[in-house]
Amino acid sequence: MFQNVKEVTASYKAIDFAKNRETIRQRVETKLGGEVESHGLSINSVALKNVDFTKALSKAIEQTVEAEQQAKRAEAQVNIVQAEAEQKIAQARGVAEATLTQARDRPDRRDARGRPRDEDG
Repeated sequence: MFQNVKEVTASYKAIDFAKNRETIRQRVETKLGGEVESHGLSINSVALKNVDFTKALSKAIEQTVEAEQQAKRAEAQVNIVQAEAEQKIAQARGVAEATLTQARDRPDRRDARGRPRDEDG
């Protein structure tokens, strides 16, 4: 039986073990169930408890999780900066359009009847 558990767990990196715990549990349960069925036994449930890693591996897992969290925070910060930049661009366009409109409507840009002059004259 131990060999069945080892075969299933060996296909996962220790760092990914916690994320895939339920999948691993189900695969072990299926594999063990198939093994004991021929002996008239059945497996109702498998529990993965007290899974211990070495201190070095535990530290590596913690560092990996922290690095992933930092990457997500950095990505969120980039998204915020991009949104702020797009907002500033939109504001600048609005100011530019307003300035052009005001420039076109200036009295010195109109003819004697108050109509906008042609660009040529």
